[in-house]
Amino acid sequence: MGILVPAVFFLLIGLSSGYILGDRLLDVVYFREGDLNIGGLFPVTTYNDTAICGVSLFRGSLTAIEIVEALAFAVDNINKDPELLPMIKLGFTFLDSCTNPQAGVLQAIRFLPQSNERDYNHTTIANYLNSFKVIGVIGTATGHITTPVSILLGGAGIPLVSFWDGGDDLSNKKVHPTFFRIIPPDVHHVLAILNFLNENKWLYFSVLAQDDDFGRASLKILKLFAAKMGMCISVTLRVSDNSDFKIYLDTLIASPAKVVVALISETAVAHMIKVVWSENAAGKLIWVGSDRWLEYMYFNNVMEGNFVISSSPLELPGFDTYFSSLKYSGSPNPWFKRALSDLGCDNNECAYSLLREKAGKITLSTPDIHDTMMIYAHGLHSLLTTLCPGEEGRTAVECFNTNSVKFIGYLKRVNFTGASGQIFFDNKGDRTSILRIYQTVRRRVLKREDINETEVYTSHISVEQVGYYDIRKGRIVNFNNMTLKFTKFDKNETLIESLCKIPCQPNEYKSILKGCCWLCRKCQNNEKVVDNDTACQKCPPLYWPGLLNNKYSVCDPIEVTTFDWLHPVTLALLITNGFDILLVFFVLGTFWLSHFQKDEEGPTWLVIIQLVAIVWGFMSVPIFLMRPTTFNCNAAHILFLLSFCVLYLAMFLRTVEVYRKCFKVIEEYELKYTSKNYLVMFTIILVFIEMAAFITIGVLYPVRAVSLQPIISEKLVELVCEVPVPHTIIFLLFSMVLLLLCSIFSLKSQNDPYGFERNRFVSMYVVISLIMWIAFMPAYFTAIHHRMKTYFRLLVVLVNHTSALILNFTPAFLEMCLRRRKDSGPGGFGYFRNSRQSGNAPARTAVHTTKISRTEKNKASTGGSDDIRDVYKINFSLQSILGLSNTRSSRETSWNVDPK
Repeated sequence: MGILVPAVFFLLIGLSSGYILGDRLLDVVYFREGDLNIGGLFPVTTYNDTAICGVSLFRGSLTAIEIVEALAFAVDNINKDPELLPMIKLGFTFLDSCTNPQAGVLQAIRFLPQSNERDYNHTTIANYLNSFKVIGVIGTATGHITTPVSILLGGAGIPLVSFWDGGDDLSNKKVHPTFFRIIPPDVHHVLAILNFLNENKWLYFSVLAQDDDFGRASLKILKLFAAKMGMCISVTLRVSDNSDFKIYLDTLIASPAKVVVALISETAVAHMIKVVWSENAAGKLIWVGSDRWLEYMYFNNVMEGNFVISSSPLELPGFDTYFSSLKYSGSPNPWFKRALSDLGCDNNECAYSLLREKAGKITLSTPDIHDTMMIYAHGLHSLLTTLCPGEEGRTAVECFNTNSVKFIGYLKRVNFTGASGQIFFDNKGDRTSILRIYQTVRRRVLKREDINETEVYTSHISVEQVGYYDIRKGRIVNFNNMTLKFTKFDKNETLIESLCKIPCQPNEYKSILKGCCWLCRKCQNNEKVVDNDTACQKCPPLYWPGLLNNKYSVCDPIEVTTFDWLHPVTLALLITNGFDILLVFFVLGTFWLSHFQKDEEGPTWLVIIQLVAIVWGFMSVPIFLMRPTTFNCNAAHILFLLSFCVLYLAMFLRTVEVYRKCFKVIEEYELKYTSKNYLVMFTIILVFIEMAAFITIGVLYPVRAVSLQPIISEKLVELVCEVPVPHTIIFLLFSMVLLLLCSIFSLKSQNDPYGFERNRFVSMYVVISLIMWIAFMPAYFTAIHHRMKTYFRLLVVLVNHTSALILNFTPAFLEMCLRRRKDSGPGGFGYFRNSRQSGNAPARTAVHTTKISRTEKNKASTGGSDDIRDVYKINFSLQSILGLSNTRSSRETSWNVDPK
């Protein structure tokens, strides 16, 4: 739409003011008056930032002159032909599009019909341009100019016939209703190239595409149809006119594909050929190009053997003679002298020599250019003979003006044989007949030397047709006489089997490139090669790719791994566990002999249950590390659960027992919900709930020995005890409840010296257990390997149970040692008892006096025992051992002195 804005703007200026506002550089016209005139819009010169037009000749050669003169030659032939359009004289008006979209649109506006005849008169007003009366226009060369010009002229009903623009979007008659072209659309050029490659079995090739609308559109079409035809592209390169073509040439030569399809501009062709020449790379590649290569087909031996697809024949009969006869002086062509001057020629003799040499080499589709003018002549002839029979001259012109709206219909129906072959249009305004295939070849020519009467053979480059592509049939026809003698590589290197169908490694599959060749790509570690080595498929869990016929094409079972007892981690766990078991039996034996009868750490049976529970936990460690079976797994899991549940339950009962003693003895009342009856009931209910929960979970989610592959892409299968998550959740829930209850009763007993001394180590153990479980849960549930989950379980057992041994039984063991120091001097228990019995007891603190007096009162009223004195003797002695006498005495005094 951005291109159309200036077109509409200039159109409004033209319609409102008569003359067109524009730069005078555009007012260079090649005009030959006739009864009816054809307009022409071609890229004759170029532009830059300071000048909209006329900077230099297009492509710096006689190319623009050939275009203009080929059309002038066609007009001469038409006016001389007694059979074709004899009733009028045809003229033309050729303008320069300057290769500039803005200039092209502005020049096209000058072809729009004007209501005032004076607007067609030449004006001398500065910056204003006059209009030209034409019945149709020929042009332009490039899509970025053709598109807006076609839309502009189509709105005015003026036909536009192109000989150079193959853009596929121009076939849309809704947007371009008056557009015709003598060349097939680009899609047919691409199909012709692909069918030509397919005919030669060149299924693997590289592509060099111009980075513009033409190149991008052509490349898109080429990739689409190449895939459908089972062809592959090795390298795709996008170039501009300013690219470093040496890099692109090196890339193409390095590619295994020896055939290159070149969809590039004339300028890019020139740069590439120069690089091929300088790098001595002729014959290293086979080039296949569009008709943009025609101008360079004779470039020494660089183009030898290469191919061009074009709709135009190589020769326009009579044009060479006409072109070489043009004179430097007196030519009506305003750009002719400038073109010769740029080539260093300023006289007729020089002009003849240059034009003669040029005429001997076809560099443009001059037959196609010539036939665009013939299309107008045949369409006009058909209209005048049908609608204006017998009219000539002015009356024929008036008849045409009356029926001009019907002219488009007659152009659509033209059908004649021109210089380029049969001319007709389909319903889209496109010519779809044939595309010719040319090859440059080197021919030997016999040259006789008259002086020495010897025969000498010389060689020269010639362009020969080797076949053609029938657009309507979609195939190559009459293909012969092709030669590949020029190549510097074996012709087998053009066959795809030797280029890209390479053998793959055992763990690689063939990534098919559009159905013809492949790249070898590696499968994932856990994937096997399937489907005739063209795809990968994951092996099922517990299996791994295995070799079969030198391919990883089967899945073999993975050997399971179990715990290695010689592994450093496993060995460390077992040694620690063995040491802990010895420690358990040492503690059990010591306390059995020296302590349990005192019943100061709780009932004897409760202490025994704690130690047994600890032993159960340590017994589960080696069972977990054995080779897993369903029996072993369930045995280890049951021991694990019983160990923690019984240990925590026994500890809870111990803390409650201490709590009961504190409040019963000191506060002189008994709490109802901590009585033995309630504790027995609570224990039974809790055990029943735990057993019911674990049995239910065990039935629904049984513990079993299974083989698991933690990471599907690793060759590792673990034979482990699978403990379902519900087991762990229920276990953690009960454990946390018991630990929290222990902490509650332990904290409640802290206000009393007896409770403090008995429960401070229990509190420390509870804190350690809670921290341990808080650390255990995220580590356990996020562990990928089940081996690590088992390690975490065993580590919890060792940490928890070792802490229980140290913190629950070491204080009592120290007190036992203190009792053995009877009669060992002041501060000892023997001294304390003897002095108390003899009446020489040391002075007591207020707290002790208060507590003992209250105890004696209780004895008198209730008949209580003398145990409380022993409790405080132990307390006093432990303080002495731990160096806490002063601090604890002050704290006890502040806690327990009776204000009364």
